[in-house]
Amino acid sequence: MESKKKHLLTSNFFLLTFILLAIVGCSGGSSQGEVGAKVQNIGMLREIMHQGKYEARVAIDTLDKTNLYAVGALETLSGELTIINGEVFATKVQDDSIHLISDEEAKATLFVYAKVNEWDTLTIDSSDDLEQTITEIAESRNYDMPFPFQVRGIANSAIYHVINFDPVNGDISKHKEGAKYDTLTNETVQLLGFYATNAKGVYTHHTTNMHVHLVNESGAKSGHLEVVDFTNQSFHLLIPKP
Repeated sequence: MESKKKHLLTSNFFLLTFILLAIVGCSGGSSQGEVGAKVQNIGMLREIMHQGKYEARVAIDTLDKTNLYAVGALETLSGELTIINGEVFATKVQDDSIHLISDEEAKATLFVYAKVNEWDTLTIDSSDDLEQTITEIAESRNYDMPFPFQVRGIANSAIYHVINFDPVNGDISKHKEGAKYDTLTNETVQLLGFYATNAKGVYTHHTTNMHVHLVNESGAKSGHLEVVDFTNQSFHLLIPKP
């Protein structure tokens, strides 16, 4: 009798183990909620804005840029930095115009980045509020972690700026006063952004869950995106593959 009980318990144990393994196996095959890229940052907005810590932290020419995507601000808030698949777009304001600078000159005080091997491409028919569009997609995929994204398409309009702070005479609370603003109209743009609901004061400002940069089709213009309009314009939205 005791032998039968032991046999029954052993059989039930293996049956339960088999069921649990089957459940784990099925759930492990789902990509729902998996972001597919780890977002990291060096430097934080709150340190820059409230403590004046805007020294150089990352020398761009020393980086392994394979599959690298990044946005940031140059040292002393002297310009903007965007890296798309390893290609560097670093811009400064010179003689009241926006100019590209070399990798060797580019050093970042804020650097938000991710390595992405593959992207899923979605077609969006229209958007007059890019952040709302990204939020809806993040919610539909159950994303609860930060993630990078790209946007490619013809924008009705896009406003961007390149920061140009004077660390000697400038007031950090008015750091955007010297920035150079530019507007693109009916132009092909490429946007690189990072979306996060838990990074305010780290690499997103307190009024948004995104930090987005723009590069125009020729690559000659690049900076921090203020606003973009894709109303009645379809565009491609790229999200990292899980």
